Order: sequence, then structure tokens, then C-alpha cells
Amino acid sequence: MKLRSMTCSDLAIIDASTNRISCINILDDVKMAQFPALASTFAVSAIFERSADEEAGDRNLELEISIDGDTIVKGPIFVAFQGALTTRAMITLNGFVYPRPGRLKASILDDGVEMGDWQFSVGAIEAVEQSAI
Repeated sequence: MKLRSMTCSDLAIIDASTNRISCINILDDVKMAQFPALASTFAVSAIFERSADEEAGDRNLELEISIDGDTIVKGPIFVAFQGALTTRAMITLNGFVYPRPGRLKASILDDGVEMGDWQFSVGAIEAVEQSAI
């Protein structure tokens, strides 16, 4: 099994009629006014594939989110191929906290081995000086 693609966004939606995933506001450079900063949602979307000769059973993987190497979230991801060669996992964290500026990394691990990651910078909004009108 391999991780074919992974992305982090504010929100991920599955369209009921087409079964397609839409990732809303892909996270690639986040700016916050102050820290710690609260984001209402944080979504991780991943697509996995296996070869035809691999077992089609369920897999327990792990999601780890860190900032500058310090783990801030760690939890299980359940992956079920159900006889197909591809499957996906979508995880939405409600009330996600960015503890400080830095380099955020979301990783998917299989028995402690990283399968892939999504990284982006988290920074502070620079203050803009307002001139008198």
C-alpha cells in the first residue's frame, strides 16, 4: 500500500452525487494575528492505493501533526480498501489550535514509518501602520 496523495485544508467535502472530494482553502501559508490561534476546522485528505497482489484488508495508520518537530496532534486513521485498489481517508479536526509560528507538518505513518506528509508555514500577520486621514 502507498500514499498516492495528501493535502491539508480548512475543509474537505465529499459530493454525494459524484463521490468526489473537494478541498476548500488548501493550507500552504497560514497567517494568524496572534498565537496560540484557533482555526475552526483543519482537514486532512489522503488517497491510498494498493497493488492487485496486496491484501485488501483494513489498515490502522496514524496521523501526526507537528510544528517545528514538536507533536501537537497524534491519532489513528482507519483505512479500508473493501476489495478496491484505491481508497481514501478524510479527517477533520474541529477547534484546531496553532500553538505558535513555525513549520507545520502533517504526516501519515504506517507502523511508525512515514508514508508521506504535507508541510506549510505558519506565521504572524505583520502589523500595518495606519496613517492619519
